[in-house]
Parts: sequence; C-alpha cells; structure tokens
Amino acid sequence: MKKALLLLFVSIVAVGAMAQGLKEGQFLVGLYTSDDYSKFGVGFGMEAELEAGTRVPASCWAGMDNLTVDGVRFALAESAKIKSVKLYAMKAGNTIVGPLATKTVNKNCSVGWNTVMLDKPVTVAGDYQYLIPMYVFDCTMESYVIATSFAPKEGTRSLVLYGPLRTDTTEPVWGNLNGDKYGSAAVQLICTSAAISGSTVVADGYESRTVLQGGKFDATIGVSCTSDEPVESVDYSVMLGGKTVSGTATFATPLDAGYNIKGAFTCSLTAPEKAGAYPVEVKFTKVNGKALKEEGKATYRQNVVLREAKRMSLVEEFTGTACGWCSRGWVGMEKVKKELADKACVVALHQYDETDPMYGDYYHRPSFIGGAPKAVVDRSVRSTDPYYGDKVEGKDEGIIKTVERYADLLPEVEISELSATWADADRMKIDATAATEFLTDLPGSQLVFVLTADGLTGGGRLWQQTNFYGSVDAKENGVTQENDPELYKLCRGQELGQTYVTLVYNDVMIGSSWASPEADNGVAAFTATGVGEKAVSIYTLELPAKAVLLNAIKKDEVYVTAMVIKADGTIANAGRCKVMDTENLTPAPSPKGRGDQSAYDLFGRKVKADVSGIKIVNGKKVISDKNFF
Repeated sequence: MKKALLLLFVSIVAVGAMAQGLKEGQFLVGLYTSDDYSKFGVGFGMEAELEAGTRVPASCWAGMDNLTVDGVRFALAESAKIKSVKLYAMKAGNTIVGPLATKTVNKNCSVGWNTVMLDKPVTVAGDYQYLIPMYVFDCTMESYVIATSFAPKEGTRSLVLYGPLRTDTTEPVWGNLNGDKYGSAAVQLICTSAAISGSTVVADGYESRTVLQGGKFDATIGVSCTSDEPVESVDYSVMLGGKTVSGTATFATPLDAGYNIKGAFTCSLTAPEKAGAYPVEVKFTKVNGKALKEEGKATYRQNVVLREAKRMSLVEEFTGTACGWCSRGWVGMEKVKKELADKACVVALHQYDETDPMYGDYYHRPSFIGGAPKAVVDRSVRSTDPYYGDKVEGKDEGIIKTVERYADLLPEVEISELSATWADADRMKIDATAATEFLTDLPGSQLVFVLTADGLTGGGRLWQQTNFYGSVDAKENGVTQENDPELYKLCRGQELGQTYVTLVYNDVMIGSSWASPEADNGVAAFTATGVGEKAVSIYTLELPAKAVLLNAIKKDEVYVTAMVIKADGTIANAGRCKVMDTENLTPAPSPKGRGDQSAYDLFGRKVKADVSGIKIVNGKKVISDKNFF
C-alpha cells in the first residue's frame, strides 16, 4: 500500500443533533457520538475499491440488553459515490465475522454526515469484541474521501481499510492504521436496545499536563455512563506509579439516565519520584453507591519530567498569496511573532497554490496539514484560526491565548543549544546543530530542522496578497478599529485595504531536512530517548533553487527552527536561531601571532577553550562530544 497521505481543503459546516437522523428509541454507538470530524480528507494515492470504517469496541455498548444495529452513520470529507455500506464483527483472535449486513447505496453522498439504514436490524452477539461499520467507494489517485476525527483519546483511534492494500497478494486484506496517527474514521452505529439493566461506567479520557517528578497535580477524568437511573456519583480508583488514589466523585448536576451519557470529574494525584512515562489505570467500582456488575477499566499515559526547562511552541500557519482570507493569518502570525517571541516559533507554509512565489514542496505533510487560513499549535491543536484562535465558551479567545496554553506547558525534552552557520562561501548551505536532553521517556522521537526567512517581498502582482477584507467595509466583517486594529488596516478604505495588497512576509518556510512531502523523517530518530539521555544532531540545509524565491531572500534574515517530534506526532519542544557567519565570532589574533585559544559560545560570549558544548574556536564550530554535557 502506498501510505503517503494526500490532502484536501474542504469547507465543512457542522451538523447539529437534530440532523443525526435518529428515531425515537435509537441512539448512537461509537468511539465518539458527537458531530465532530476533521475538515481535511485522507487519501491513499491508489486506484482501487476500498472499504473504509472504524473498529468499535464492546465497551461502547456495555450494559445494553438485546442490542441491535439499525444503520450506519458516516462523514465524508468530499462528496463521493458510495457503493454500499457493510457491517462486520470481530471475535477473539482477530477473527472477522461477516459481513453481517450489506446495504446497496450507489448514489452520490455529500460532504459531512450521511445516514444509511440497513434492510433489517442486526442482533449483536455476546462474543463480539468489535463491530466494524464500513462504507465502500472507488479510491483514485486524487481521492480525499475519508473523513476522520481526533476526538477519541489515544489508544482508541481506528481507521480500518479493507481492499488491495498490499502488492504481494491478490487477495483483499484488512488494515487498521491505528498506529499511523491518522485519527479515527468518522463512522458511527445507529442502535436500538430493549432495555438497560443496571448501570455501567467506562473511562472516557484522561487529561493532565506533563508534571514534575514528585509533584502534586490535578487530572480530569472523563466518564461514559449507561444507566437506568440518573447518575449522581461514581466510585473510582486511579493507580499511578504503584500508588492508588480512591474516592467518590459526585456530580454537581446528576447525569441523565440513558445510553452513553458523558461526564467528567477532577482527581488529585502525586507524580512518581522518578521521571518517565507511566501508565495510569482508571477503574470504576460503583454507581450511586451500588456495585457494578463489571468494573470499568482503562489505561492512559502520564509523562513525568526530570526538571523544568525552557519551552517554545511550534505554530505552523497554512497560507498562500491566492487565499483571500489569509491576510487575516498574516496579521495573526505577526502578533505571535511580536508578543510571544520568547515562547513560540512560527513556520509559515505557503502551500495553498503553486503560483505563490513562496510555494515550497519540501515539507512533510501529515494528515492534518492543508487548507487555509489555518494554524496548528504543537500539532496538538490541529486546526485553529490563525487570528481568532480557538473558541472558548462560544467566544474567540484570540491566537495569542491559544498558543500560550501550550507554550506554558513543561517541555519533555530540552533543546539546550541551537546554532546555524553558513557552510559555504556562496552562502547557499547552512550547517544546523542542536543539542538535546530528554526530560522523560520519548521513544520514537525525531529531530527536524526547518529553514525560514523574514522580510520577503517583491514587486508586481505575483507577490501581492489576495485580500478579501479589501473588498468590503470593516463593519461587514465585524471588524472594529478598537478591537481589531491590525486587521482593520486591511479593510476597504484603510491603508492596506486593497483587494491585492503588497505585504512583507516573515517566517516563510524555504527549506527543511525533510526531503519530500512523503518523507517520514529528514533526520534519523534519536538513538537513545530515555530520561537524561543527551544527543547532538547536525544537518546541512540548502536554500531553495527557485529563482523567484531565492532572489527575494535576504541572507541576514535567514533562520533555523528545530522541532522534536514525538512518536504520536505532537511537538515536544522547539527552538529558533539566526543563521550566522562563523567569522563574525572569530577572536582577533594574539599579539604573538598565535590564534587566540579561548573560544566563543553560540551567543558570542567568551568561554574557555576546553569548555564542554558547542563553541567557535578560531572561526570553526567545535563540538566536545566526549564530555559534552
């Protein structure tokens, strides 16, 4: 299977609960039961008939008697002709059963949620460990049909495919891309149950920041209840690092009786005395003081760090000169650059349209990259507005507050030193060097270098930014000079209020250590990623060959951003430095004609020649690898 992800920019309108197509007595069962899904589709660059779906574990229907499946609900990232909908089951030993039902569709289904009811209900047997609802479509080289969701917590994500996924067999094969960080397929079951017998409670998420070893912290634990009476309290225990905390969580407002009712509570925990990644076992034993027939268990992960360290968040902006609303992102990223200079690194990806003079195809594209205007923060916030930021309680909090929530977290790895120097006389190549120390266990991590440039601009229409704000009065877009002074300048009648406006672009990605968009990594994974492990990584970057971009680059405004990417695809830490000429740090010759045997650190400060770390000695970069730290 060609596992390169293809990307799609699709505007999607959220579907409300009334549009879920449920009748009296029906309810949704799945890894999640909301209308959330990613706005960007997943594709696989192949010509084949595929079945796409998700694997729903039995814990999602625990406590429901005589459960039947009446239909399947799925979201699409682009309209497509759906051939049919199928329902499979899985028993112990990964034994596939079915299809239990097949419903012919053969019609174009729209972007967003679609509902297909089966010809007759399917009874769920007691030995089914999973139900697997799937939809069938013709995949092409340009298909981006599969909508996913990142709403389910780690460990429950599931994107299942069935079809000619391998070239070494002519038989269709099953593939679950759970480990590939694509999210879960946005597919849910429409079910009916004869009755609810008693109550069940299962964990529905564990949320905690990275914490210091030995410190106290609060964790938020989500619950999913199925009960024949309102749920006022649950008894729980949480085990972390060999210690167990037990208690009773009482809900201020009782949870309604019914299926898959969601709630949450806060639990106070103490971190283990040693840094590392620890399993967290959450268990429920009672509901409303009554013992459960089966204890609901779930395991999560808690990172505990060795010590505090400096952290910088990575903000990736998706933009382009042909994108009319991306002028808003330009304003937002300038705010981040100005107000969070010591907390965040910005990488502006001009990949909206190839006519953009700053377009570059030398950057890795995971599934959530694409669309504009858009910002991604530490690859944890996978889609936010680059100016308005996230919505909190229905209101835009602003991009600064959204970034600060992540920039203030404890980092799991420290980038202790970062430098970049021109490597050739023509100043076309850059040697980037980073020293890192792991503050917790991060197996599978990798370090990537990205080249950016400030001050890019040019003459003529090619370099002008399309600006929809310049076509209408500010009030028509809800923009006021008092609340949005920077954005106000782009509106019609103001100083930058033209439909096509000449701007100066900063933080523009002009190269990276990724060789291509499909490359899994541009720098080899760290050889050791345990607590206290240290490494020095070196990579040579090159300026782009495209003349229109190269000619606009100012050699004294080129920067390197380093990012440590964890195995789950999120960012552990980032850093940014300016590309320097090593001769600028060269000490003057001594009076006796010998080179000064003292040295200079990466910030130009004089240090002893035998000091450990990265330093400049007689104009050359030296790394003391034997006693580096």
